Amino acid sequence: MTSTVKSRLLRSGALLPLALLAAQPIAAQTAEPAAPTTQQQPGAEDKVFVGQDGATGWGVPLTDVTPDPSITFGVLPNGMKYAIQQNDTPKDSASIRMAIDFGSIAETDEEQGLAHFIEHMAFNGSKNVPEGEMVSILERNGLAFGADTNASTGFEQTVYKLDLPKTDEKTVDIAMMLMREVAGNLTFDPGAVDRERGVIMGEMRARDSVGLRNVKDQLAFIAPDAPYASRLPIGTTDVLENAPASRLKALWQRYYRPENTTLVVVGDFDVQTMEAEIRERFGDWQGEGAAGAPLNFGSVDLNRATEVEVFTDPDVPYSASISNFRPWESPADTQAERTKSLIDALAIGAFNRRIERIASQPDSVIVGGGMSTNDLRDAALGTSVALTAKDGEWASALTTAEEEVRRAQQYGFTQAELDVQLANMETNFKTAAEQADTRRSPALANAILSTLDDDSFVTTPAYRLQLFEQVRPQLTLEAVNARFNALWDGSADLVRITSKQPLSEKQAVIDVFKAAQQAELTPPDDKAAAAFAYDDWGTPGKVVSDTLIEDLGIRQVRFANNVLLNFKKTDFEQNRVRYSVRVAGGQLAFPADEAGLGTFVSSVWPAAGLEAHSQPDLQEILAGKNVGMGLQVADDALVSSGSTTPADLDLQMKLSAAFLLDAGYRPEGDTQWTNIVPVFMGQVRSQPQGIAGLVVPKIVANNDARFGIPDQDVLLQRNLAEAKQVIEPLASSAPIEIAIVGDVDEDKAIAAVAQSFGALPKRELKAPDYSAARQASFAQDLSPRTLTHEGPADQAMLLDFWKTSDDSDYKREIVGSVAARAIDILMRDKLREELGATYGAQVSSSMSDVYKDFGTFSVAATLSPDRLDEAQTAIGEVLAKLRAEPIDDDLLLRARAPVIESIEKSRRENGFWLGVASEAQSRADRLERVREQLDLVKAVTPAEIQQFAQTYLTPNKMLPIRIVSSKLGADGAAAGTQ
Repeated sequence: MTSTVKSRLLRSGALLPLALLAAQPIAAQTAEPAAPTTQQQPGAEDKVFVGQDGATGWGVPLTDVTPDPSITFGVLPNGMKYAIQQNDTPKDSASIRMAIDFGSIAETDEEQGLAHFIEHMAFNGSKNVPEGEMVSILERNGLAFGADTNASTGFEQTVYKLDLPKTDEKTVDIAMMLMREVAGNLTFDPGAVDRERGVIMGEMRARDSVGLRNVKDQLAFIAPDAPYASRLPIGTTDVLENAPASRLKALWQRYYRPENTTLVVVGDFDVQTMEAEIRERFGDWQGEGAAGAPLNFGSVDLNRATEVEVFTDPDVPYSASISNFRPWESPADTQAERTKSLIDALAIGAFNRRIERIASQPDSVIVGGGMSTNDLRDAALGTSVALTAKDGEWASALTTAEEEVRRAQQYGFTQAELDVQLANMETNFKTAAEQADTRRSPALANAILSTLDDDSFVTTPAYRLQLFEQVRPQLTLEAVNARFNALWDGSADLVRITSKQPLSEKQAVIDVFKAAQQAELTPPDDKAAAAFAYDDWGTPGKVVSDTLIEDLGIRQVRFANNVLLNFKKTDFEQNRVRYSVRVAGGQLAFPADEAGLGTFVSSVWPAAGLEAHSQPDLQEILAGKNVGMGLQVADDALVSSGSTTPADLDLQMKLSAAFLLDAGYRPEGDTQWTNIVPVFMGQVRSQPQGIAGLVVPKIVANNDARFGIPDQDVLLQRNLAEAKQVIEPLASSAPIEIAIVGDVDEDKAIAAVAQSFGALPKRELKAPDYSAARQASFAQDLSPRTLTHEGPADQAMLLDFWKTSDDSDYKREIVGSVAARAIDILMRDKLREELGATYGAQVSSSMSDVYKDFGTFSVAATLSPDRLDEAQTAIGEVLAKLRAEPIDDDLLLRARAPVIESIEKSRRENGFWLGVASEAQSRADRLERVREQLDLVKAVTPAEIQQFAQTYLTPNKMLPIRIVSSKLGADGAAAGTQ
């Protein structure tokens, strides 16, 4: 259950923090979405479901766009809308989404945060479901809280989500009953409301981050007359702590009404049966009392003069953005509008590719960013460019943003730039059409919901491809340049800087901006893409061994050079292939005295390019191809993995081989690292969860520097020269094992590997034992530790760790995982529901398959510092009771049923089988685990869980760690840095 700032406004990339990606897809996979097609999905093309008077079943007037005929739309007499679609991926499952046209902007000053509070209370008591029982009912039927059961509150909409693991009559009946309870039968018991306050406040603390503060400040600057900045869904402390239950119920009654509600159900079921179920369940629902006022979206002053804003926070990255707005438009969803959206996407994609090139240059101070469009509903359409820079370089970011927008306005784009975007766009449409029959139900349900606020149509991938091909002659360079200029033809520029340090005055920003505006610009280079230099790897390798594991359907191949290939053909994802290339060694082969080198390699490998091609050049060479690049350093292997299409599998194997055998070690990689590390470290240090990821793993592993992430000064010492010393020996001779799973012919898969990895010189078949490197130990010193983060003073985190063992005993690992599920439920009931001390606890059992006798069990919770002692006592009480007496059968069912459903579902997932196949020859003994996993889970008993707790989870074996803010006062909790 979350509050979220997601809305049409915040779909803009300019309003989201920069993602620091370790591995990057390229070519077609990075193209900008073509038109608002993320809002249109599914179907077949033979007919259109039409309501009355030439409209859809939701009353949306038809246009020349063909809606997906496989979706049944309807409106009940009470005004509730519904949409139903049959889909069998995943098989025997369904996705339910119930959206209420109500979010935080509907709140009065005295109701701030109550839309989100109501969402929480939906799980805390109704006329037919007692408080705390809804989640239990779902767990008994195989739905995991959080993964399959969740909800979110935004500015304009509240959405409830259920992903059903099966679609039998009982499960569907329970799901519909629960949705009906949320819609019209909530009770808002005052005691239950008071108990939930602590949970809500815990979520507020957990989400109080520099990112949220930055977004709030930006909304207030760019849209001061819109309600968003003053109506963040999380609300205000005063309201959340004091609002009576009656106030929540009154707000719920005003907006939780059938005329404001849309139910979407997609899955493997009979449509007519589902429609009858919806009508029976929701047909008698009527709103209570007077309806709430329509949502007020505010306004935007299009005559506003140029203004400058500086947001200062010690944890924010340095960045610059330029935004402007145009009059609001909401045209009908027509072919002409979709064509315009395609042209917009091409223009934005071409511009953002230029920014990527700039960020990829040696010695660049630009980390990343780009241009995006966004809209403030019913108020204005917006365009913005936002760039993040290395520390201190806000002026460079602003100058680059201004000059690159103006360069595109003045000189336009080149035909070569447009060709790259067109190739990527075409491939995206073709791939979507080819994979249409195995689209997943959750995505289809979300796509239908996304059309609610603009009356657009859900269309099929085949239709979108057809439309693209039909209008492609209109996607000209002249049209793209014209649309780029139109997107920037709006109100005066709003310039915003984010900085760690206060600027002496805004005039400094104005001076930089004016200087950039007056700079003379040169036209862009018009350079055609080069040919791919790695198409020929020599004589294809010969197969010397070929066997089939019949019950698992895995074909095992060994080439003459000892490269191993494991292949499994499936029909789970149409026209999609997943792959994994594992080079034995990984972190085990890295020097122990070069802490952070694995993290460095995983982060910068794409930017370091190839010997023959830089990363930007590769993105143009491989335009229109479904391939990716990158290398991850796992504990025991270098791993290149991802997904592609059958047509591009051969190219993907050659590209993966190139990144291993002919890595470029270009200085751009070192530059990117120097730029992103301070940005990354500033963000993670500002929250206790960040410190938990950085520092705690090393403490738990007895100060082993291979675990966790070292300090910034250590990270900045890492470089490509060090990486080369480790990677090259592994690349030249270490064992390679490749897994290919998906919709591809076996012979073609074998040929793709034979022409790349199979053509390499002979290499080792068996990896070294790395026996010394496989030694890792749990902390010897179990004394309490207190660490500090640099964020708000009211954020703290409690983490308790216990030593377990490695995963050599599979039964033990299974018992540990089910025990973790059971303890997670117990901790949620105690810490969240009973005490209201935290938004949620995280319980985990992790037994290593790499490090000998190394495993951990942990309980963690984010809460306020004044409740650390209370939470620690509660955790001890829960575990003491578990050691003293077995859990009851109902708790075992709630813990185990979602695990069983997840296992059964995974057997029809390519991701699961890729994991199985990735080491099917080098660790063949582990294949037996696939066969026995389900039976072992079903066999876990309460006594075994009790014994696990008695063996491992005892007070004298616990390592307690606390993370508190460095900003706590002298009378607060002890604040030292370990």
